[in-house]
Amino acid sequence: PPADPLGRLGPRVPHVCASLPHMCRSIVRLRGEAWVGDPEVRAAALQFVRKVSGYRQPSKANQEAFDAAVDEIADSVQRLLDGLVAPAR
Repeated sequence: PPADPLGRLGPRVPHVCASLPHMCRSIVRLRGEAWVGDPEVRAAALQFVRKVSGYRQPSKANQEAFDAAVDEIADSVQRLLDGLVAPAR
């Protein structure tokens, strides 16, 4: 994955701010995008966990719980996106 010199997205999520500049400020809507990959889903999950937990970077004592929450939310978001039916046009 590309480097993240500011450390904003953590070690497991590639830097997506260059391609999705609004991602760094808030959680973006992923539904309706032409293609949503794992980096975009994980970045949204990370932003959510950061917002809910109040941590930009958790302590070592909280890192495992933080990472598990990001993983679970990313999986849930991907299942949601995969299960949505596009509206008829």
